[in-house]
Amino acid sequence: NNFARDEKVATTCAALLGRLADDAAAAALGRMKATVRSRAVLKQVDQALGVISERTGTPVWQLLESSVPTFGLDEGGRKAVVVGEVEADVSVDDDGRAYVTWRTSEGQVTPKPPASIAKTWASRIATLRAETKELEKTLATERSRLEALLIAPRSWTAVAWRARYLGHPLTRPWARRLLWQFEDATSRQVGMPVADAIEGLDGPIAMSPDTTVRPWHPITASPSEVEAWRVWLLDRHIRQPFKQAFREVYRL
Repeated sequence: NNFARDEKVATTCAALLGRLADDAAAAALGRMKATVRSRAVLKQVDQALGVISERTGTPVWQLLESSVPTFGLDEGGRKAVVVGEVEADVSVDDDGRAYVTWRTSEGQVTPKPPASIAKTWASRIATLRAETKELEKTLATERSRLEALLIAPRSWTAVAWRARYLGHPLTRPWARRLLWQFEDATSRQVGMPVADAIEGLDGPIAMSPDTTVRPWHPITASPSEVEAWRVWLLDRHIRQPFKQAFREVYRL
């Protein structure tokens, strides 16, 4: 049947991706891992990631983290593409949504390609639209990957965390609306990136190169701290990409 055939094709593709020696292979496997529901396919995806991990000496979680493509976007989540005499602006907003707008030589901005290029540059426009759809899929994959960090938490140096989470155009929209734990030899603080600072309940948090950063989970906090963060988020009208501060916690 079609399901069995498609499942076989998917497992074969996953196995082949595991043999490729580039970041795009790990990124593709990461998208499969986040979206596929078939146990057989997921088993092959995990095996393929294991093959790449063993070959490169890189843990699977770091493979998924370091292989996220940027699609040519700058750190702020934008890029300009010239199509004929028109400029297409591709951007990712703070809510993790991808947009394409078109700017004519006269400065007019429209959500659709102007009629002057619609036919002449149809192929280039189709390619850009397909790329934007891939961009949206990758954004969704990143959101799922970050949520999984709450279950299997990791830690980074402050420098690595800033580069991979605040400096990546597809990870940044999600990471900036999450709470993070910042630890050094003498303190443990919790905060959220706001503009160029890290804001805690009592004000800005200072980080040093030796600071360790990890995702914050409400199970590690007191009920009063969790409640304080919930109020802090509500007061600022911040909607997190998934339940974190409002995550259900069952204490034994």
